[in-house]
Amino acid sequence: MLPTNNLATPDPQPPPAELRAALMPAVPLIVDAAIAAISGHDPAPDHSQVALERNLRRGLSDAVDRWFDTVSPSTETDLHFALGRAQARAGRSLDELMSFYRIAAQTMWRRLAEVGTAAGIEPPDLYRLAETGFGCVDELSTQAAAGFADEQSHRSGASRSRRSELVRLLLKDPQPAASVLAATAHAVGIELSPTLAFF
Repeated sequence: MLPTNNLATPDPQPPPAELRAALMPAVPLIVDAAIAAISGHDPAPDHSQVALERNLRRGLSDAVDRWFDTVSPSTETDLHFALGRAQARAGRSLDELMSFYRIAAQTMWRRLAEVGTAAGIEPPDLYRLAETGFGCVDELSTQAAAGFADEQSHRSGASRSRRSELVRLLLKDPQPAASVLAATAHAVGIELSPTLAFF
C-alpha cells in the first residue's frame, strides 16, 4: 500500500513569465473565440445578446488575467458574483450560467494549446497552464453561482412582499381603485377576476 503522504496533490505552480509573454498577444482572439462559442449555445432572445457579450468580455478578460497571474487581481473582486446576479436577472438558469464557464474554459484552453504548440512552448509548461487555468475557472464559476443564488433569493423575497401587499389591499376597507389593485396584481403575475369577492 502506498504511503498516504504520497497521495497529496501539490498546489498548482504558476506558469512561467515567458509563457505569459508568448501567449498574451493571442488573448484578444482567444476571448473572441470563447464569446462566439458561448453565444452559439445561448438560447436567450436576440435583444439580450449585446449585454451578454459585454458581460462575457469583462468576465473572460478578468479570467485570463487570473489564469496567467500568480496572484489574483485585487480589483473587481466581486465581478463574477455580479455577473452571476446579472444572468439570474436575465432569466437564465444556473445550468446555463455554469455552461458559460465550462464552454469558456474549454474554448480558451483549446486555443491556448494551439497557440502555445505553434510557438514551441514545452508540453510541461502547457500542462501547468491547464492546471492553474481550470482551477481558476472553477473558483470563478463558484463566485458566479453564489451571485446567481443571491439574486434569486432577493427576487423571491421581493415577490413575497408584493404578494403580501396585494392581499393587504384586497382586504382593505374601503378597497383602493380597481386600477391600483390591477397594477399590484400584475406585478406578481396575477390576473384579478372582476367578480372577486370575499365572504
